[in-house]
Amino acid sequence: MVAIVFIISTMIRQFLYEKPFANFMRVLYLFLLLIFVSCGSNHRDSKNKMTSYDWQGKEVLLNAVDSIKVDTVIDYIMSIYPINDVYLVEYPYDWALFIKEDNILKFKSFLLKKGNGPSEVLSSARFARLNDGRFFLGECIGSEKMFVSITDSLTSVEDISLWNVNKRDGANPFYFESLQPVNENIIIGGVQGENASKFVAYNIEQEQYYNLNDNYFFLYNELLDFERSFAMEGFLLKKPDDNKYLFTTTVGLNSIIFDCCGESITNEKIIYQLPASFKSSGEKGKRPKLTDGQTAYNVSPAVTRNYIYMSDRQVTVEDVFGNKPQELPYNFTKDVVVFDWDATPLCKYLLDKPIRSMFVDNDDSTLYGIAVGDNNYDLILEYRLKAWN
Repeated sequence: MVAIVFIISTMIRQFLYEKPFANFMRVLYLFLLLIFVSCGSNHRDSKNKMTSYDWQGKEVLLNAVDSIKVDTVIDYIMSIYPINDVYLVEYPYDWALFIKEDNILKFKSFLLKKGNGPSEVLSSARFARLNDGRFFLGECIGSEKMFVSITDSLTSVEDISLWNVNKRDGANPFYFESLQPVNENIIIGGVQGENASKFVAYNIEQEQYYNLNDNYFFLYNELLDFERSFAMEGFLLKKPDDNKYLFTTTVGLNSIIFDCCGESITNEKIIYQLPASFKSSGEKGKRPKLTDGQTAYNVSPAVTRNYIYMSDRQVTVEDVFGNKPQELPYNFTKDVVVFDWDATPLCKYLLDKPIRSMFVDNDDSTLYGIAVGDNNYDLILEYRLKAWN
């Protein structure tokens, strides 16, 4: 770019000195050049928006106030009825209801299991609340079944055979890696494959798909569409009671907030935009090659009505798949950073113990962190969240 500007400016300079009104034209030329440079600078700033934050003066120390024992290994936990101490727990592929008694999380009943039955799925599922408070569980990989509770009461929630079941046309070419609801009849999801858009909306009643206008958020333009869909493989979360979404990539530190009504993506805001380095194969159907093992990997988010919570330990691909020794297991963190839904950085919580995933109550009062307990089972740590201002 610098060379191009130099060549053009030299040509214009030669032209100006050979013509009348040289002084006037020189002033005009300089004015236009300043506009050009200014526009170029603004464009670069918008593409490289905030890849890191200064948390000095915004750090809050937290000590675990309680711990809950679990007699198994779990992937995810959330308190859906805090007053009744009822928790929704995810195993690999299975979802179950647990109840807290004497600081022990005890199995109550299965909600969703892996299998071919009417109330079963063949892959893991994504969880969300609809805007009217009801619960949503959608089969993630392939996404052929979506379950919606008939009410938000515990009575209707604990028996998934009472939920409304919607089925997606499995013969359609779109492969959803992660999905969330817009409402009971429309879902959006990140897709993999040859597609000009990373996100697609699906209307269950009409059995119709709509490409959304994200254009991969201007990331990985050097790759083919098929390759970009894999480079931006990630995790989609929905803000409770609103059609706002958080998307984070698995590889590379890219976190994006957007609104979606099912027809278009609007109000995009960037929390992090630090893409990984990939090399294109130049061939359709092949994944791009990751060329930098130091790129960030698998930032774990959690969302509430008011805030977004993310782990702040910059784990790399090499940490996960290499032989480099670590102080902590690769997916554990003691630092949790908080943003609002306008992507404003608010505070950093410094935990006294490492956790590997988290959930925060919707009133932002309690953070639950999954840690390692006795006999290699899990331990749930409870943190009471403090105000940062």
